[in-house]
Amino acid sequence: MLQTLLSMVRVVALSLAHALGLGPEHDFFLKEKYSRVREFYGPRVLDFGAGSCRFASYLSRRGHQVTAVDVVDASKVPGCRPLICSAPPLPFPDDHFDTVISMFVLHHIQDCEPVIRELRRVTRNYLIVAEDLCEGWWDRVFTALHNGSSGWGKARESYRSREEWLRLFQSFGLRPCSTLEIPRHRTPYYPVRRGILVLEKHSPDERPSGVL
Repeated sequence: MLQTLLSMVRVVALSLAHALGLGPEHDFFLKEKYSRVREFYGPRVLDFGAGSCRFASYLSRRGHQVTAVDVVDASKVPGCRPLICSAPPLPFPDDHFDTVISMFVLHHIQDCEPVIRELRRVTRNYLIVAEDLCEGWWDRVFTALHNGSSGWGKARESYRSREEWLRLFQSFGLRPCSTLEIPRHRTPYYPVRRGILVLEKHSPDERPSGVL
């Protein structure tokens, strides 16, 4: 009963957000993921877990050469189709892209470490990750709700705090160079703390810097 009630509340909040121009498909969210870390987007970009391909299309319109990859074709953009890839390894040579992005994808993957290893391999410079950040009870309640109401739901341990994500990335030779928070009020239909983590690839013999 509680699960049903919470799901209904989420649907109402989502409808209200759409009416106010704050829905998940509204351009502010695309701009948020781009404008705040624009300097780290290179000419060649891999969008891993491209989903609807709206963000891949958004980047293409801004002059980037974008390759979209996903496990299924869920594109909602005419003429923009993802490359279907169900598991590592990715079909690209080392250092093939200037920037690799993964937007709210990794927490859907039960064992994301092989994926992170591949994303690091194919980027030449940066990996940009946007993720839910479970920092307290509020975030855990809403991610659990999302977990139960979404077909993409995975185990609770798939969600991490900012520090946990950064430690994981550093263990793969990815140095944090910028971390930004997306305020909860930006997504009232899903009021969980979210962050954009910009990670720089460094060679194994380099000493990683401390967590920002």
